[in-house]
Amino acid sequence: MSLRIKMLAVLAAIFAALIGALYVVLRCIVLESFIELEIEEDRDNADLVSRTLYQELKNLSAIAGDWAPWDDTYQFIQDRNQAYIDSNLVDETFINLNLNFMVFVDADRHIFFHKGFDIDARRERSLSDVSLQNLLAPPSLTHPKAVDDSSQGFLDLADGLALVASRPIVTSQFAGPIRGVLIVGRFLDEKLLTVLKERTNLEMQMFDAKGQDRPPEIAKAMTELEKEAIYVGPPLEESESISYFLIRDFQNRPLRAFKVKGHRGILLLGVEANRYSLLAVTAASLLALGLITLILERLILARLARMRNFVNEIARSGDLERRLTVGRRDEISDLARHLNDMLDKLGEAEAQLRLHKFAMDNAAGALYLLDFQGRVRYANLAARRALGVDAEEMQRMMVFDIDPTMTPERWPVHCERKRETGTVVFETMHRRKDGSLFPVEIQSSYFRYGDQEYNYSSAHDISERKAAERALRESAEMMHAILNATTDMVVLVDHGEKILEANQSFAVRFNRRRQDLVGQSLWEVMPADLPPSCRAMLQTVFEGRIPLRQEFEWRDASFEAAAFPARDAAGKVERAAVFLRDLTEKVQAERERKQLQEQLQQAQKMESVGRLAGGVAHDFNNQLTAIIGHLALAMMDLEPGDPLNDSLSEAHQAAQRAANLTRQLLAFSRKQLIDPKVIDLNELICNLHKMLVRLIGEDIELKTLCAAAVHPVKVDPGQIEQAIINLAVNASDAIAGVGKLTIETANVTLDETYCQHHLHVQPGEYVMLAVSDTGCGMGAATRARIFEPFFTTKPKGKGTGLGLSMVYGIVRQHGGSVEVYSEIEQGTTFKIYFPAADEQAVPLVSAIDNRIAPGGSETILLVEDEPAVRSIAVRTLNRQGYHVLEASSGPEAEQTVAGFPASIHLLLTDIVMPKMNGRELAERLSHKLPTLKVLYTSGYSESVIAHHGILEEGLQFLGKPYTPIALARKVREVLDAA
Repeated sequence: MSLRIKMLAVLAAIFAALIGALYVVLRCIVLESFIELEIEEDRDNADLVSRTLYQELKNLSAIAGDWAPWDDTYQFIQDRNQAYIDSNLVDETFINLNLNFMVFVDADRHIFFHKGFDIDARRERSLSDVSLQNLLAPPSLTHPKAVDDSSQGFLDLADGLALVASRPIVTSQFAGPIRGVLIVGRFLDEKLLTVLKERTNLEMQMFDAKGQDRPPEIAKAMTELEKEAIYVGPPLEESESISYFLIRDFQNRPLRAFKVKGHRGILLLGVEANRYSLLAVTAASLLALGLITLILERLILARLARMRNFVNEIARSGDLERRLTVGRRDEISDLARHLNDMLDKLGEAEAQLRLHKFAMDNAAGALYLLDFQGRVRYANLAARRALGVDAEEMQRMMVFDIDPTMTPERWPVHCERKRETGTVVFETMHRRKDGSLFPVEIQSSYFRYGDQEYNYSSAHDISERKAAERALRESAEMMHAILNATTDMVVLVDHGEKILEANQSFAVRFNRRRQDLVGQSLWEVMPADLPPSCRAMLQTVFEGRIPLRQEFEWRDASFEAAAFPARDAAGKVERAAVFLRDLTEKVQAERERKQLQEQLQQAQKMESVGRLAGGVAHDFNNQLTAIIGHLALAMMDLEPGDPLNDSLSEAHQAAQRAANLTRQLLAFSRKQLIDPKVIDLNELICNLHKMLVRLIGEDIELKTLCAAAVHPVKVDPGQIEQAIINLAVNASDAIAGVGKLTIETANVTLDETYCQHHLHVQPGEYVMLAVSDTGCGMGAATRARIFEPFFTTKPKGKGTGLGLSMVYGIVRQHGGSVEVYSEIEQGTTFKIYFPAADEQAVPLVSAIDNRIAPGGSETILLVEDEPAVRSIAVRTLNRQGYHVLEASSGPEAEQTVAGFPASIHLLLTDIVMPKMNGRELAERLSHKLPTLKVLYTSGYSESVIAHHGILEEGLQFLGKPYTPIALARKVREVLDAA
């Protein structure tokens, strides 16, 4: 910044400070005085309105004082003569006195006469009873203490706010006794407000002091008026000022707030005076500033500017022969003479400097001169070439630009070191202009010149030397990196089996630090329990024979070892490299692969057996349905004492056992239709507890450990009960004598790791059902086959081998998984995992008594392709009173419906039939008979009405084989359903 600008800035600052100070004085002192005057005027305005209003009260009191001490009034209150009213209380009296009402109260404080008047309408106006009672409320109005007593004030009547005054009624000589009180009043309405405005020449507004809808400014004013009689508020507009006062009732309660508007003439006058004063002083200051600036420019600034231009010209051209012209005798002329003398000396010094500079510029090595602030004071031609910069760029550089390793924090420490030692030699990096780095060796010396300290340094490029060192180092580092990167354990030993080098994997495996291994004997580091073949393998390599490789087991882990010789130039083995590879994970993975393969083969075998069992059970169920049905009907027709009852009963029981076998086969093959419900597994176990206790006997303790708040599961309750019962029976058979059976539940999460080792299981939330016993347990061979149909370890005649197969099928059909944990004499635990349901559990419903065989009179269309089954179904339904139409196929059923004139209530159809399945038949008949109900029946579940064995919602199904009672009960249930 030039001297001229600085001086102008200083003068401008002084000018601004003066103007600012003047403004503060005018604003804070002068204008405040005007504001105080304006506030005082606002107070006077409010006081004027208040006095004018109270003058109206005095006028009312004077009117009461004229009428009350009057003999005619005194006589009127005694005899209540009509002549007084007719002659004195006429309309002209109220108009002339400007009154709204007059009330006469006797000595007992009873109003014996009153009259109200509307002055604007010039007609009589009645006062309400509430207003009259309000007038009697203030004691001072109706209880004068002396004959010359008076009372006046404001009263909020039911008919409006009023100015009231009262005087005691006495004789004109102010003699008593006091016969009563005369009350006169005038309403404080718009007309009276207009009168106040005209008398005071002020604008005003009146607000209810107790109103909830008053403006915020009135609420603020009310708060202030509690502290003082008159409150001057902030102006609402630039030309108006506001003041407030209150009027109160006889109990000193606020009634109305008056807002008085005044003209802000005083303040506006003060503002205008301040403005003109400030403008006048500003103009005078600007004129003075201009004169001072002109004088300084002519006497000082112009001459200094010419001298500055002369110096700049010499600096730009480098011509030290030029001289300044010296004029008048003053300080600036003396400065010019001294400047000429300096130019003479500079010329002499320049010649010497050129000689020294030439010598340094042409030196072979890079030379630098640095001050202790890190600035480059000089750099020769070799230095500039090394960095790739020109002389001008070099002059702008710091040591931090050249050496990237040198920071402003390190530089003072570096300089202090040179102060102490004089000369230092070190290696660092220099940065070229293009950003590339190259290594240099620096020899730096400290010297002092005058009051300044300097570093004089020479730099030598050592790129080639560093490249050779780096290549050697990288080769060694690469070898170490390769060794440490491999997971194999690698160790290099000499002929005496001393460790020369070991990688990180070797050190970690044997819990040593890598640097501590060098020099130790290999066999002091390696565990003593390693197989002897390892030592023999290393000895074989040192004898010069072919490299060896072997696998061995050590401490529950699998390893592969290999040894290779390292020969010298003469071919002699002087070192050996030993490699150890941990094969444990590989071996474990192979074992797991074989295990999963075995699981897959087992699952495929179970699936194949299941398909075979399902097919057999389907065909067998049709025959069993006919056999069981005919036996049941025959037993119904026999008398109770008939000898054939025993034979038929035995045959019926054998057929039922055969039916149970088919149900177990269907359950195992997952062909059995289930009707799942969302239930609480704990509730199901609790309901089974008593049955299980009776089932397993008194010698076996049953213990249930049900976790709190288990997830709901979506299962067929009957199927799950059957599975638990089968497991409990197996457990009781495995316990010889006294033992314990434990059933427990818990919420579990099966993660990815678990699912990788168990087929048919997806990660997620499950409910675990565990059934454990303290029985004889099982070996591995038995565990591998326990879910196969007809496999059993029980004696002949003690079991069919289908119980656990049924459990397996039920669990798998519900999307669950079952695992077995058992050892000989260690008991057995079955863990079943059911997927958790997202829905709310519903309470379990008790089973209906199957012995009930209800009947009816409805019409039933029976469609069954198996004649024996169709025959027994027709006989059963006819016995129950139903009208039965029968058909052997879907097309025949359609013809039957077309030729039957009456209503058909139920379609009872087999699912699997030739030409048309039962689902298709039901859909086609539903178009003709919209109210037709449908009951499906089959030997095993079909995808026609089920998905993965789960019955579609809303469909009714009866599985084969069924008994006549079961058929009758199911038919009645479907017909009665809504």
